[in-house]
Amino acid sequence: MDKIKVVPAERHPLCPHCGQTLDSVEYHKVKVEGLSMMGYTVFHSCPHCRKVLAATASQS
Repeated sequence: MDKIKVVPAERHPLCPHCGQTLDSVEYHKVKVEGLSMMGYTVFHSCPHCRKVLAATASQS
């Protein structure tokens, strides 16, 4: 199997929703109530269109 090179990015990524250049990403930390396993959910969103790019769960 061929190896894939990982190289530094020379350009900023584009938002998959609005197509704007992402030079930053906003995050919103939300407390999860009633679930003992999870403490917070963090939503990452585009600063231009505000649509969610990713969500991650955290215990702290």
